Amino acid sequence: MGRDIGADRHYIARTRNQQTRMPVTPPRLPVRRFSAVLILLLMAGCAAPTKVPAPLVDAEDPVERADEPEARDYPWCDAPPLPPADNAYRERMEAINEEFGFPLHRLQIEGLRMLPDADALQPIEIDPNRGMLTMSPDAAWAWILMRAAARADGIGLVPLSSYRSPGYQTLIIRNRIARGDTMAEILHTSLPPGFSEHHTGDAIDIGSPSFPGLGQGFAETEAFAWLEANAARFCFELSYPKDNPYGLAFEPWHWRYVRRAQ
Repeated sequence: MGRDIGADRHYIARTRNQQTRMPVTPPRLPVRRFSAVLILLLMAGCAAPTKVPAPLVDAEDPVERADEPEARDYPWCDAPPLPPADNAYRERMEAINEEFGFPLHRLQIEGLRMLPDADALQPIEIDPNRGMLTMSPDAAWAWILMRAAARADGIGLVPLSSYRSPGYQTLIIRNRIARGDTMAEILHTSLPPGFSEHHTGDAIDIGSPSFPGLGQGFAETEAFAWLEANAARFCFELSYPKDNPYGLAFEPWHWRYVRRAQ
């Protein structure tokens, strides 16, 4: 039996029309991939400025208002305290510092304590030269909010260094000893392995576009002035101010996330 070519053409045309009218469902982005993209956008500064609470103190009236929340009441400040360093970690750090000849008893008398190594980290910046910078999840959240608030005020905050492992801190000390630095010189600007706040993932070294390095000149920048006025709202504080009780040099770049009851 011969085929009806006209009927075939009619069927093909009708099928094409149906395909054209079929709704196209857009591909769904997996939740995990979406979260990663959102984090990268926040780190790159592409996200809209985050709304943050007003300053706790009126600029013209230094008396704190009764209806304004305390800094610790903000949700990003409600992080649990750090766990104590376990015995195996302590023994390992003590052995390394005994090799260096550091007087750990003196550091402890001055108020410094051994700090644990971070058990969880979150990226906050991807730099082609420095690689990926990470912080503890609680500190990373507060840092992203603080950086967005500064950006909304026209201030650029640049992360220079964040989490640093005890192994990396050991390498820093070995290099300084090989360079000929004395123990007093080292302890004036660096802490022994196990005592650095960078181990916890809660510390961050901050610069600015006009001062993108570590140096006391950062204290003269608008970025430092902004941090002095606003960092407490995000539970960050300057760890080593001038004339600090630890005998360490003034480090205007070094800020630490302060946890609950810490």
